[in-house]
Amino acid sequence: MKNLKNILENIKNLRLMKMTILMLVIFILSLVGTVFSKESVQSMKMSIFNQSSVFTNPFTFPSCYQTNYYKAIRTPDYDGDCKTDISVWQRSTGDFWYFGSSQSNAVPLHWGMTGDIPLDGDYDGDGKTDWAVFRKTTGYWYIKYTSNNVEVGKLFGNGASDYPVPADYDGDGITDLGILRAISEPGNKIRPVFYFRKSSNQAIVELMFASDNDDNFSPAVADYDGDGKDDVVIWYPSTGEWVKASVGGNNSTVLSSISIWGTNGDVPVPGDYDGDGVANFAYWRPSTGNWHINGLGVFQFGQSTDKVVPGDYDGDNIMDKAVWRPSTGDWFILKSSTGFWTIPFGSSTDIPIPNQRFQAYIDWFRPVRTLCILGSCTTKCPVNCP
Repeated sequence: MKNLKNILENIKNLRLMKMTILMLVIFILSLVGTVFSKESVQSMKMSIFNQSSVFTNPFTFPSCYQTNYYKAIRTPDYDGDCKTDISVWQRSTGDFWYFGSSQSNAVPLHWGMTGDIPLDGDYDGDGKTDWAVFRKTTGYWYIKYTSNNVEVGKLFGNGASDYPVPADYDGDGITDLGILRAISEPGNKIRPVFYFRKSSNQAIVELMFASDNDDNFSPAVADYDGDGKDDVVIWYPSTGEWVKASVGGNNSTVLSSISIWGTNGDVPVPGDYDGDGVANFAYWRPSTGNWHINGLGVFQFGQSTDKVVPGDYDGDNIMDKAVWRPSTGDWFILKSSTGFWTIPFGSSTDIPIPNQRFQAYIDWFRPVRTLCILGSCTTKCPVNCP
């Protein structure tokens, strides 16, 4: 009996020793903040605690968020008033600036560094967009929650060859981490592959598209069936085909063509433009400034050098057509309710946040991605080719 007590006491002491070492490591990490960035320190803490458990949403959505498609049409919404906020990210400083629809002054927040990709999304489910960047040199996502200012780093992706596509793929009201990867295959073929991690159970889903010589494709993720889940869709401008990938038996990928809409030179801008809770197939043609929205018609708004920034700026549950003009920093918003807004915000080198899920992939990532895959990487590549 005495020996058993001694064994139990030794186990207890061992546990205390491990806890002491763990706390000492965390304390040391907090002291080296001048050597490591705050984000890298936080990511190391996360690796120590292995924070990959299932996240249960403790928040209650605002009443205006009780529609299936709120996630796609209102992002980014930093103040939680169910309206898209005008916002930019400054490349040179890593500063987010946003002009909330419920605020009278612009609000800055430093998050990220030069070379990062700014992201939107509600990663904790509190009904507000969180500050987030994807670091393409490492594949880390750095997120600062608006609910409690907690900062986290999450590794999901391989860096330069991946493009972040955050969305709510499992329909739990929380933005999931997702990437689009272009894989080189024999015969100069390219295979698009989507990976996303469900926030509901941390399961990683892989969806493989067809291997083809056509590398001219773009992500067009949206909720096309109104089930509250964002669908994994790729748009091929050479044919105008919108291809959806879903999970089949034995975790296989089921591909289906869901529309033929658009052509080379267009920009996919899917969204709920009629308020029925389902995304419309839509594209913007820079050469004419025309918005082609399936089922609604053609609308002229914008010019060739503009960047598309559609969103629900007036809070009526309908996507508004909007563009940002880099040469002047002006936002031109055609409200679906009534009226027209012109708001100056940002400078020519800024990145408009609402544009990230629509045009950024086409403008800069796809060209350098192709160079990397074909083995002809130049100084234009974001980082060294993988």
